[in-house]
Amino acid sequence: MRLPLVERKRQLEEVLAGALKGPLLIVKDLPADAALFKAMLGAGLEIEGVMAKRRQSTYQPGVRSSDWVKIKRPGWQEGRVWTG
Repeated sequence: MRLPLVERKRQLEEVLAGALKGPLLIVKDLPADAALFKAMLGAGLEIEGVMAKRRQSTYQPGVRSSDWVKIKRPGWQEGRVWTG
């Protein structure tokens, strides 16, 4: 649990290598900026928001940390289900 996010993601990809045949997608690191989020929405992605995480953050079970920030989509209706 003390490993940084980038190392945990690397290990997850290693464990799941070759097993990703379903709808699971491991997203590569992307810059955390408003332009990217607007582009995602402009492309028609039906997403509630984006989780921004510091690359060197550690996993802290049960703790709300400033290392993880949820950027919500303006006007998103809570409880909406996307069936894409």
